[in-house]
Amino acid sequence: MIELVVVMIVLLIFTMVVWSTYQYSNSITDRLTAETDGLKVSLRFAQMQAFNDDMVKWGISFSTNTTYRLYANYVDASMTIPVKGETNDSGDPITAACPQNCHQLSGNVQITSTVPIINFDNWGRPLDGSGNLLLQDPRITLSLVSSGTDMHIFGVDQHTGFIYDVP
Repeated sequence: MIELVVVMIVLLIFTMVVWSTYQYSNSITDRLTAETDGLKVSLRFAQMQAFNDDMVKWGISFSTNTTYRLYANYVDASMTIPVKGETNDSGDPITAACPQNCHQLSGNVQITSTVPIINFDNWGRPLDGSGNLLLQDPRITLSLVSSGTDMHIFGVDQHTGFIYDVP
């Protein structure tokens, strides 16, 4: 009888933990974190493509404050970006304007960047839109439109291309 009570208490505790995680897993702050991680993955993807291709400069362009695109040699890449939006309805004007090499941010998240495009050379170093090495680390900020305090800031090291969080 005592074993049954102990098992029921353990199951109750487990259920409460799972429910609280599930209940808050789709909050606005989680959406900001997910979009930040997705942009970092896309930047690393462009960097890895540049590592593997000596002739093509790969990069990410921040075309608007709610979208970013994968570029190859300063034009739209024909390759699919690794992080796509949840919908791709061709009847929706927002998602229709964002083809396979583009990602539309969701959850009222916006991008601001110190440079409009970050390309990578075959050493993984960040370049500007003209193909010149950057003279300072570009900073990228993703923030919530509804809140001035919820934001993630990260940078790309100008010498190595290392992506790091800014405290």
